[in-house]
Amino acid sequence: MMCVISKAHSLVLTGSGDILEAEDGLIGFGPGSSHALSAARPLLGIQDLSAQVIAEKAMNTSAEVCNFKNKSFILESIDY
Repeated sequence: MMCVISKAHSLVLTGSGDILEAEDGLIGFGPGSSHALSAARPLLGIQDLSAQVIAEKAMNTSAEVCNFKNKSFILESIDY
Protein backbone atom coordinates (compact mmCIF):
# COMPACT_ATOMS: atom_id res chain seq x y z
CA MET A 1 0.00 0.00 0.00
CA MET A 2 1.09 3.56 -0.61
CA CYS A 3 -0.23 6.99 0.35
CA VAL A 4 -0.33 9.66 -2.35
CA ILE A 5 -1.17 13.16 -1.20
CA SER A 6 -1.47 16.51 -2.94
CA LYS A 7 -2.99 19.78 -1.82
CA ALA A 8 -6.30 18.69 -3.34
CA HIS A 9 -6.44 14.92 -2.69
CA SER A 10 -5.39 12.22 -0.24
CA LEU A 11 -5.33 8.75 -1.78
CA VAL A 12 -4.39 5.23 -0.74
CA LEU A 13 -3.16 2.92 -3.49
CA THR A 14 -3.78 -0.66 -2.40
CA GLY A 15 -1.86 -3.75 -3.37
CA SER A 16 -4.88 -5.01 -5.30
CA GLY A 17 -5.05 -1.93 -7.54
CA ASP A 18 -7.80 -0.05 -5.74
CA ILE A 19 -7.54 3.71 -5.26
CA LEU A 20 -9.24 4.96 -2.09
CA GLU A 21 -9.94 8.60 -1.21
CA ALA A 22 -10.72 9.74 2.32
CA GLU A 23 -13.77 11.90 2.99
CA ASP A 24 -11.96 14.20 5.42
CA GLY A 25 -8.54 14.16 3.75
CA LEU A 26 -6.96 11.95 6.42
CA ILE A 27 -5.61 8.55 5.46
CA GLY A 28 -3.69 5.82 7.19
CA PHE A 29 -2.86 2.15 6.89
CA GLY A 30 -1.02 -0.49 8.83
CA PRO A 31 -0.76 -1.22 12.54
CA GLY A 32 -2.03 1.62 14.68
CA SER A 33 -3.54 3.54 11.78
CA SER A 34 -6.97 3.80 13.40
CA HIS A 35 -5.34 5.25 16.53
CA ALA A 36 -3.29 7.71 14.47
CA LEU A 37 -6.35 8.82 12.49
CA SER A 38 -8.29 9.34 15.72
CA ALA A 39 -5.44 11.42 17.13
CA ALA A 40 -5.09 13.51 13.94
CA ARG A 41 -8.73 14.48 13.48
CA PRO A 42 -8.90 17.04 16.32
CA LEU A 43 -5.58 18.56 15.22
CA LEU A 44 -6.99 19.52 11.81
CA GLY A 45 -8.80 22.50 13.32
CA ILE A 46 -5.58 24.09 14.61
CA GLN A 47 -4.53 26.55 11.91
CA ASP A 48 -0.81 26.87 12.68
CA LEU A 49 -0.02 23.15 12.44
CA SER A 50 1.53 21.82 9.24
CA ALA A 51 0.60 18.43 7.81
CA GLN A 52 3.97 17.07 8.94
CA VAL A 53 3.46 18.23 12.54
CA ILE A 54 -0.04 16.73 12.60
CA ALA A 55 1.32 13.42 11.26
CA GLU A 56 4.16 13.34 13.80
CA LYS A 57 1.83 14.09 16.73
CA ALA A 58 -0.71 11.50 15.55
CA MET A 59 1.94 8.81 15.06
CA ASN A 60 3.41 9.44 18.51
CA THR A 61 -0.04 9.23 20.08
CA SER A 62 -0.70 6.02 18.18
CA ALA A 63 2.59 4.55 19.45
CA GLU A 64 1.56 5.29 23.02
CA VAL A 65 -1.77 3.44 22.81
CA CYS A 66 -1.14 0.64 20.28
CA ASN A 67 0.85 -2.47 21.16
CA PHE A 68 1.77 -3.04 17.51
CA LYS A 69 3.27 0.43 16.91
CA ASN A 70 6.43 2.12 18.10
CA LYS A 71 7.91 5.60 17.84
CA SER A 72 10.33 4.59 15.10
CA PHE A 73 8.90 6.00 11.87
CA ILE A 74 10.05 8.04 8.89
CA LEU A 75 8.04 10.83 7.28
CA GLU A 76 9.04 11.73 3.76
CA SER A 77 7.73 14.69 1.81
CA ILE A 78 8.35 16.23 -1.57
CA ASP A 79 7.94 19.98 -1.86
CA TYR A 80 6.66 21.12 -5.20
